[in-house]
Amino acid sequence: MKSSIGDQPDPLAQPIWEMLFEGLGELTRLAFELWSTGLPDGDLLLSFEKQLHSWAARLICDPLMGHVIKLAIESDGLKKEAKELVQQRPYARLQDSTKVVKVRLLGGTVQEVVVPYFLRRPPRGPGRPSDKRGPLLSHVGTVGHLW
Repeated sequence: MKSSIGDQPDPLAQPIWEMLFEGLGELTRLAFELWSTGLPDGDLLLSFEKQLHSWAARLICDPLMGHVIKLAIESDGLKKEAKELVQQRPYARLQDSTKVVKVRLLGGTVQEVVVPYFLRRPPRGPGRPSDKRGPLLSHVGTVGHLW
C-alpha cells in the first residue's frame, strides 16, 4: 500500500510529513546515484554508509528538529518558563518583539527560529546598557548551538 502525505491522520503533523517525504525522496535519489558509481566492495560500503548517515542528518533530522524547536518555542509551557526567567532577572522585561536566531544543528545545517526577546534595562540614566537575549532557547537545550 502506497502512502501519501494526505493520508496522515493528524493535520497538525502535515509540515513534518512533508519534510520527511521530501527528505526521504532526496536521500533515496542521492543514495542510488552514489551506489551507481562503483561495484560494491568493502571500501564502497563503508563510504556509502558514512555518506548516507551524513545526508540523513542534513536532509531529514535537521529539518525535523528545526520544526520541533519552533513548536516548542510556540508552546504555552515554554512561554510561561520564559516569563518566569525574565522575572528572576533584575531590570528585565519581555519586549513585544521577536528576533531571528540561527541555530546550528548536529547535521551541520543552520535553522532559523523566531523567538521573543527581552531587554535588561537598568533604571533610566546616562550610559544605560542594552542587552538582548532570547530566553526561550535556553529551555529547549540549544544554547550551545547559537551563533
